[in-house]
Amino acid sequence: MNSLPGFEISHKPTEPGEVEISYTLPRDTPNVFIGLWNKFAFHVRTLINEVSQTRGRKTVIWDGKDDAGNPVGEGLFICRICIDGEVGDSQMIRLLATT
Repeated sequence: MNSLPGFEISHKPTEPGEVEISYTLPRDTPNVFIGLWNKFAFHVRTLINEVSQTRGRKTVIWDGKDDAGNPVGEGLFICRICIDGEVGDSQMIRLLATT
C-alpha cells in the first residue's frame, strides 16, 4: 500500500498512558480506519472505523486501553491508518507507563 500524496500521520505522548495520534486526509473519504496492534501482531484496539470524514487535519487520543477497556501496558505498538479500504500508512508508537 502506498501513501496518498498529502496523507500524513504523527503521534506524541500527551501524558503517561495516553498518546495523541494526528493525521491529515488529503481528500474527503468514505471510510477511515485506525487500529493498533501489539509487538506480536495481535490487534488490540480500533480507534476509528467511520463511514466518512472530510479532508484536513484530525486528532484522536488513545487512552492505552484495548477494545475491552483493559490497559495494554507499556510498550511499542503499530498504528495503522487506512482510508477507502486501501490507501494507508503505519507508524510505531511507544506507550509509556501510567504513573
